Amino acid sequence: MKITEAKRLSQKLLKKYGFHDWKTKITDTLHVMGRCNIKIKTIDISRRYIRINSKRVIKDLILHEIAHILAPMTIKEEKKCMRQKKCPCEITETFSPCHSKRWERAAKKIGVDVDMKKINIKIPKRGKRKKW
Repeated sequence: MKITEAKRLSQKLLKKYGFHDWKTKITDTLHVMGRCNIKIKTIDISRRYIRINSKRVIKDLILHEIAHILAPMTIKEEKKCMRQKKCPCEITETFSPCHSKRWERAAKKIGVDVDMKKINIKIPKRGKRKKW
């Protein structure tokens, strides 16, 4: 999928669900596909994932982040997630424990497939590190 197409799709979906003042930011992160920042009203999407995944996968990612806007994590849920060595919501087969039942209800309501096993996500390869 093209970067501009993904950004346009994100803005369209944000507006569809009433989040007119939210922005979409394209990042270069490798360890996180997408992120929702409620404080600054931004959805971040990694360009590395956009380039190699289908429109369906990227649309599902955007809807996944919109579900976070609709059902943000409580402080208790955030602390539980941060105690994990690696946050389970980062490219795994399940959304738990970082995703509450509240989030799952919001996600299902807007059409997010909460079963990651059904989604064929392509993961980019890490490039070689530069020697200084």
